[in-house]
Amino acid sequence: MKHFKTKLTIAIYKEGKGFIAFCPALDLCAQGTSAKDVQKNFEETYQLFLEETTKKGTLEQVLFDCGWKKETKSWDPPQFVKNIEEEVSFPV
Repeated sequence: MKHFKTKLTIAIYKEGKGFIAFCPALDLCAQGTSAKDVQKNFEETYQLFLEETTKKGTLEQVLFDCGWKKETKSWDPPQFVKNIEEEVSFPV
């Protein structure tokens, strides 16, 4: 099986006493008790994602569903543009 490398944006958030890692390009997330722990847990989650989608033969479809584009020898993830902060209002 051929492999290709790409860089992905992974956002890490503090939530209460824990941390959440989220990768929008794969729609994957993990949780942990520290920033280092959540990063390690995300790597494990990513490896399980690859193993399962490869075993089931669904990796290409999942990437396509997440907005990836297939090039000749690789896949290109959705391009990160920027983070914005916008004030919003919620009823309470």
